[in-house]
Amino acid sequence: MRNSSEIKSFISRLLALGNPILLSFKRYPHFFIISFLGFLINILITKFLTDFTGLFYVFSYILGTLGNWTFNFVFHSKVTFSNHNKEKQALRYCQFLVFYGIVAILNFSTVYLLTSIIGIYYLVSIVLVTFIYSFFTFTILRKRIFAS
Repeated sequence: MRNSSEIKSFISRLLALGNPILLSFKRYPHFFIISFLGFLINILITKFLTDFTGLFYVFSYILGTLGNWTFNFVFHSKVTFSNHNKEKQALRYCQFLVFYGIVAILNFSTVYLLTSIIGIYYLVSIVLVTFIYSFFTFTILRKRIFAS
């Protein structure tokens, strides 16, 4: 059996390999919290417009989603990725909306595949897909939309 200093050295080297990956996700908790708040805003806007104004739920959901994405853009810009270049915010916002639109299509398609074809319960599919895509979304936003 190896001595404890060799084991400690091995563990230190192993942890050092994963350190760049961990550092690249150190802002992820901010991303998750802001995105979750955006989701709640989406639900509140959708519920209000559907139940209290009589707007058709699909249109309410579209407006809620735009409210969610706008909230996410503002707060990811100011909190999650606060060190990015602040120039051309209108262009960044358009890129953000296009990117989120593409991710939404991928998200909906994957949920449909998991639920309707594979047979996973739809809420489980939604949570699973949202969680997995959140890492992809975080990485693209950090490296492309809100690059320093």
